[in-house]
Amino acid sequence: AKLATADNADAGILYSVSSNNLTINSGIELHVKSSKTYDPGGTVTTQGSANMHVDDSAVAYLDTATNTIAGDLLVDGGATLNIDTDTTVTGGDITTSGASAVVTKSAGTPTVTLGSTGALGGGTTPTLTFYNLTQNGGTTTVNSDTSVTSTLTVNTGTTVSLASSK
Repeated sequence: AKLATADNADAGILYSVSSNNLTINSGIELHVKSSKTYDPGGTVTTQGSANMHVDDSAVAYLDTATNTIAGDLLVDGGATLNIDTDTTVTGGDITTSGASAVVTKSAGTPTVTLGSTGALGGGTTPTLTFYNLTQNGGTTTVNSDTSVTSTLTVNTGTTVSLASSK
């Protein structure tokens, strides 16, 4: 589980680590396995259209520096994603599935920026709590109860819409 000790010159290694900062090659999903905890201790960057996926009952933290997820964030049932530093989700979706998925902040005053058309929530009884949430492009559809405890920013030319059940 020590990603930084892998041989980055090996063509089979699809990421690089520098000073605890993880960069994943284009199109490769960062997958946190069921029931595991992932706390990288540095910046997380996916490239191309790569997603970050927190599987069933796993816990993951984005809590150091500024993170960029090129694709979407996917959080499965019983899993928790703590976003405690500024994070851009270029793909625009923060999708929850299954029962009781949690996307929250446990510390700090982070801004989560959605970069394009997408959706928030899904599944059964998710919890979505953001400190600051910014919509930068397209339309974001809110499919589940979502809390923003400080500032919701909807930039010019963008839209936030509520699903018919919200």
